[in-house]
Amino acid sequence: MGFFDIFKSSRSSSESSSHTSGGMAALTASRTGGYDRRDVLLKADAMTTEIIALEEALNAKEQGKPYTLPEKAEDKPLKTVRKGGFSEEDVDAYISDLEKKIAELRAQL
Repeated sequence: MGFFDIFKSSRSSSESSSHTSGGMAALTASRTGGYDRRDVLLKADAMTTEIIALEEALNAKEQGKPYTLPEKAEDKPLKTVRKGGFSEEDVDAYISDLEKKIAELRAQL
């Protein structure tokens, strides 16, 4: 699954169902309400960057090389919008999946 595969458009403004793709939650656009798209993308990017840094540190540890524990991504609350955001339910599920992945990687270091 590529990074952009998490974004799906919804067909109606009342539609707000969670989708999964490859075990991770996918995001649907909401015509009314939802989380601010920019905030969601920034948070997802920060968390994905943290995951990559943790995976690199874990690889270094497994090879017996020196590594540093990456800093945690800043956990800022997401702003909501009146229309055109991402479904709150989908975003919450996706962020939860990323948090679980981060916790698993940190536990291995």
